[in-house]
Amino acid sequence: MQEKSSIRAIATCKCPRCRQGYLFQESVSKFLKDRSMYKKCTVCNLTFEPEPGFYYGAMFISYAVSVAVSVISGVVLFSFFNDPDMWVYLVTVIILMLLISPFSYRYSRSLMIHAFGGIKFDPKYPIT
Repeated sequence: MQEKSSIRAIATCKCPRCRQGYLFQESVSKFLKDRSMYKKCTVCNLTFEPEPGFYYGAMFISYAVSVAVSVISGVVLFSFFNDPDMWVYLVTVIILMLLISPFSYRYSRSLMIHAFGGIKFDPKYPIT
């Protein structure tokens, strides 16, 4: 039986147990709409919130991504654009944060449940 990789399941925001059901109700392209997650997996009926407040840890993952993007954009601006004015740094970082926020939200939650949820892949669910 073919087993889907956990990295692919994280990247596609799939259930950590069956790796088939989606975590989110809408796709990332509809980020201005609803960002809500399913309460349970539509395939294996796994509850996506192992304990109350579980996804508070995802904020730290999202924060680390935001800091990394801010530092990298600052280094790129400093190196390639000859240390521009402060407003250029601010506008660049604000625009980048607005652009990556839907992705950061989804993937930090997906990584959180896969890495820290204590849920193992169960091969009894058929791979489709």
